[in-house]
Amino acid sequence: MQYAIFDTGAGVLQWMGEAADTTAAIKALHAESDEYDNDDQDPTEPFISVYQLLDEEVSKVDGLLSRGEHIYQDFEDEGQEFSLAQVRQIVGS
Repeated sequence: MQYAIFDTGAGVLQWMGEAADTTAAIKALHAESDEYDNDDQDPTEPFISVYQLLDEEVSKVDGLLSRGEHIYQDFEDEGQEFSLAQVRQIVGS
């Protein structure tokens, strides 16, 4: 399955790729960036949104990325929000 992870602040795409589930996607994001270990945001507030993407949505996002355009979180999947505390718990497991 393909997943996309956006931050909940500016809504910027943080990671997109193949993963078995949302937990694996979050761990893949963490493997690429350790910024989540040192973030001083309130750990209980929404931190990231994870979406499972359809094949056509992956193609659309790839096209937007290649043109440097903003990617809106307008997907079939409603997404799932995770707090910083939840992200830390997932990457620690």
